[in-house]
Amino acid sequence: MKKLSAIIIAVLILTVSVIFIVATETSVDASSRVELQDKKSEKESCCSSDIEEVSMSDLTENSLYQLNSEWTNQFGNKINLTKLKGKKQIVTMIFANCTYACPILVNDMRRIEERLSKEELRNVRFTLFTIDPERDTPEKLKEFAQNQNLNLSRWQLLTSSKSDIADLAALMGFRYKRENDGSYSHSNIISILNEDGELIHQQVGLSQDIEKTLNVIRNQNKQGA
Repeated sequence: MKKLSAIIIAVLILTVSVIFIVATETSVDASSRVELQDKKSEKESCCSSDIEEVSMSDLTENSLYQLNSEWTNQFGNKINLTKLKGKKQIVTMIFANCTYACPILVNDMRRIEERLSKEELRNVRFTLFTIDPERDTPEKLKEFAQNQNLNLSRWQLLTSSKSDIADLAALMGFRYKRENDGSYSHSNIISILNEDGELIHQQVGLSQDIEKTLNVIRNQNKQGA
């Protein structure tokens, strides 16, 4: 009887051990999948590190990329503005804690994205520049992108120093001011840059008709074809 009890106890211990190992491996697999997905998104990011370096002499005199400033994307990778060259950029400036205008601006950009064909999207990227570098860390920007369901193979979110952000905003005619409560009052502008980083169109206001913006993008695509 004692021998039988010992066998039963041994079987129970073995069963519990197997369940624990399986549960642990399942948890590790889930964590690994999340990590691999993040790495895949980072690799497919529209500003991956293997993009060919651009010389300043290759830029036109009206290119915003002449700023030659350094930025950090949602993955924590350092990039230069010149890395944006070669694709049309649909851009605006936001701050992640914004609860009204910024989500609408992003939604307007998504409306543009949804109206473009897969072929047209091959030559278009979407970039959000923060105006709140103190709070909008790469982690915060990545969280914002996830909350907005942004496709990070086409979208990127960038932060930089206060002075570099101010310089870029000035060139795009984007005005902003920090309020006493920590929020920002700002322009509501979506800008279109051509492949050389030249400002070719601006859509001003929230929830605007996007037809003119689409026509500008499509006409640029035809010219570049």
